[in-house]
Amino acid sequence: MDRCEPMFRLNSPHKADMATDMAIPLLADGGWSAMTLRSLGRAAKVSGPAVAAWYGSVERLHEVIASRYGQRWLRLMSWQLREQQQDSLGAADLLAALLPTDDDGIAYTRVWLAIQEAGRTEPAVGAVVAHIEAGERDLVAGWLEQHVDETMVVLRGLRAAICAPAQPLASDEARALAHQLGQALDRLDTTGTTDLRR
Repeated sequence: MDRCEPMFRLNSPHKADMATDMAIPLLADGGWSAMTLRSLGRAAKVSGPAVAAWYGSVERLHEVIASRYGQRWLRLMSWQLREQQQDSLGAADLLAALLPTDDDGIAYTRVWLAIQEAGRTEPAVGAVVAHIEAGERDLVAGWLEQHVDETMVVLRGLRAAICAPAQPLASDEARALAHQLGQALDRLDTTGTTDLRR
């Protein structure tokens, strides 16, 4: 995993950024359950209780990591869209820009998927996830002229397929599927119908 911006903040003196930096490889490799106080402590070369003492509770630690990572996630998505150097994009181009295409992109997406899953059982993390998801939708809405929600559904589904633990969808297959589905979304008329055979 390439520890470069915008996902890592290795020089930050803030404990929230340090904990998030330590959590990223753990979450990418093993999901939410791999991020324990012991594993974070090992990464920080301190004891697990010392990590917990930074925040006062494990729940607060989880919330902070989800929030910091979510902010980084939005910056990464914004950067990937700006790299397109266009004022607006169709759904096909937007999907291509936001899907993970290399090992690092897949690892970062796995981290975000793990945080989203944790949000189902941890209310504070769930509130963070809802806020970041709304921010991502707003970001996409700033680039697309129409069919934002439909594009978000396709994007989230393809991300999950690419990052599946068993039989993941290959990146080239995902990109081809994203292109086909994106073009279909771009052809949707105002009544919401299209001919997928075009």
